[in-house]
Amino acid sequence: MEEILASIRRIISEDDAPADAPAADAPAAEAAPSEPEPDPMPVQAEEAPAAEPESQPEPEPEPQPQAQAAAPDPAPQADGGRKTVSWS
Repeated sequence: MEEILASIRRIISEDDAPADAPAADAPAAEAAPSEPEPDPMPVQAEEAPAAEPESQPEPEPEPQPQAQAAAPDPAPQADGGRKTVSWS
């Protein structure tokens, strides 16, 4: 793990270095490792690192009830669809 971090730091420092700087200096600096950087959040000895909870897919939102469309026109009837109205 530390080797990977050192490689990443080396690559970043090479990218940040000016183009005029000789590349031969970078391996010499890497050969003499400096004191490792402290962890940003050190873990206490009796404290075990918390395991990440298993990622659960988010539940799909329930479909919104759609407004009911206006009632469809009734099917044509044998009398031409006319309704008989009686006036009482």
